[in-house]
Amino acid sequence: MAQAKDRNRTIRFTVRVNDQEAKWLREAAWREKRSIADFIRNRAISGDLPRIPVEVSELMKQLNYEVNRIGVNINQLVRSYHINGYQTSAEKRRLEEDLKEIRSLHVKICSRLTEMADGNHKTTAP
Repeated sequence: MAQAKDRNRTIRFTVRVNDQEAKWLREAAWREKRSIADFIRNRAISGDLPRIPVEVSELMKQLNYEVNRIGVNINQLVRSYHINGYQTSAEKRRLEEDLKEIRSLHVKICSRLTEMADGNHKTTAP
C-alpha cells in the first residue's frame, strides 16, 4: 500500500545543505529508521518537530518561576517607593541576586539549546 502511494510522488525538490546540516539530517533519519527523503518529507508536511530535551524543559520552568518571582519583587519595590519614597540597599541587593539567577539559567538554557542544535541531546517522551 505504501509503495503505491510513493509511486505517485513524481515531483522532485532539490535542497542544498552544508556539511553540518547534512550530518544532522543523516543521523536524525537514522535514529528514526527512515530514509533522508522520508524524514524530511515527514517533518515538512506533518510539522513533526524534535522534542525539547528534559533538562531544557526543566530549566525553562525554573526560569519562568524566577522571572515571575522577580516581577513580584519589582512590584513590591515600586509600591514601597511610591509609599515611602525610597529604596533600601537590601531591596536593591535582592534584585541584583535575582538578576544573577536569571542570567545563570539563561546561560544554561542557551548552552543546552546549542548542544541540541548540534544533535547531542536526549528527547522527552512523546
